[in-house]
Amino acid sequence: MRFSKVRLDHTAVITKNLVRDLEWYTKKFSCSLIYQDETWGLLDFDNICLALVTKGEHPNHFAIIDPTIKKDKRAKRHRDGIFFKYENDPSGNVIEKIDRASALK
Repeated sequence: MRFSKVRLDHTAVITKNLVRDLEWYTKKFSCSLIYQDETWGLLDFDNICLALVTKGEHPNHFAIIDPTIKKDKRAKRHRDGIFFKYENDPSGNVIEKIDRASALK
């Protein structure tokens, strides 16, 4: 079996209560909280990150690392500087392409 070098970065799901759910995930699964503000939080599991977002902040999606996204004229920047672009697969699922290396330091 041959594995692709393309990597999933995170999946994001909408939460009804961000603070409660971040606490629940960290206690239940012993994952680490990487980031939290009033609209989203990022949890680190061994193999992938999970973003919990408030309604309207981001759609439910999964993110794929794509270092070429910063060259796409339609790409935008998150508040941390990471280039990103949302697109849909043929079934309408939302995919976020991101370039973590483009984060502002």
